[in-house]
Amino acid sequence: MGTHSKWYTAIRNTDVASVGGKNASLGEMIATLSGAGVAVPDGFAIAAQAHWDLLEANGIKAQLVACMDRLDRKDLSNLKEVADVARALLLGAEWPQELEQNIRSAYRELAAVGITSVAVHSSAAAEDLPTASFAGRHESFLNISGEDALLEVCRRCFAPLFGERAIKYRQDMGFPDMKVALSIGVQHIVRSDVGGAGVIFTLEPRAVSGTWWMWWPVGAWARTCCKVRFDRTSTRSSNPPCAMGSTPFYNTSWARNRRP
Repeated sequence: MGTHSKWYTAIRNTDVASVGGKNASLGEMIATLSGAGVAVPDGFAIAAQAHWDLLEANGIKAQLVACMDRLDRKDLSNLKEVADVARALLLGAEWPQELEQNIRSAYRELAAVGITSVAVHSSAAAEDLPTASFAGRHESFLNISGEDALLEVCRRCFAPLFGERAIKYRQDMGFPDMKVALSIGVQHIVRSDVGGAGVIFTLEPRAVSGTWWMWWPVGAWARTCCKVRFDRTSTRSSNPPCAMGSTPFYNTSWARNRRP
């Protein structure tokens, strides 16, 4: 694997600066939970350095700085205008040859083991800090197949770094615009049409909200979900049946033992 990419199996929480919070957490989960039988989809991270190299190769870093300097920081009256111009610069950028070949090569290695459909998501190098979270301010792309399609959505992953929500959030949290870089995660996609999805808050894992199909309706509260509540004093859940079908029982000993 090249200098711009790294397999999740080689990533740990200590790699946040190079691959962002989300990718670092995925790598940590694969490393620490695989032995316990927890299946985490494999893939690779495109390092945040690729973001800087893309800007450098296309000579647009100075243009982005000038663009952000025009932002009305007080009233944000021209936020959309500034964001549109900044995103257009990134969407029009061409991949440096070495970086493009690196991404293509990593995807081919996935394809060689039968993984051709992937999820592509951003992972900010300042993401999910104790005092801030960029979750929901960038974009993810699902069911991406083929090298050319992957390269296109990777470029589109970089662009929302200068979206209206991301710019406003950085200003609110005191992050300089040109100090936050994006890493990208390329991960084997789990077929949602043959399974389910859910959200669990691992700091206090007492409940899981689940639904068929994709996970985002759960996080956005856009769909009525099946909620499983855990009883830490036993190995069974104590919630009524839900629309997803019969309610399963869960052994929560792992959650109790691993609770922070």
